[in-house]
Amino acid sequence: MTNWREEFLEESFILMNHLGMSYTEIRKLPITYRRWFIDRIIEDFNRKEEARKTARSESDSSRRVRDIHVSEQMVEQMREANKPVPKFSKEKKF
Repeated sequence: MTNWREEFLEESFILMNHLGMSYTEIRKLPITYRRWFIDRIIEDFNRKEEARKTARSESDSSRRVRDIHVSEQMVEQMREANKPVPKFSKEKKF
């Protein structure tokens, strides 16, 4: 179990590293304020990570839709040019 000094130093490191606060400023903060700032930093990191995941999944899904659209367009062009249309396997190869 950590003692109060080690806990204070961990909190200080987080606030100094992420908010650029000085050690003196942190020592003057009430405990509830220090913990509020740390909770707020964690909340901000979680929100940014969720936004990254959402953007990544949207990007992946738009790429898939675009690929399908291009493939259908190519097949249609081949049909119009009276060229044989290749048979596509439903099995994905990566």
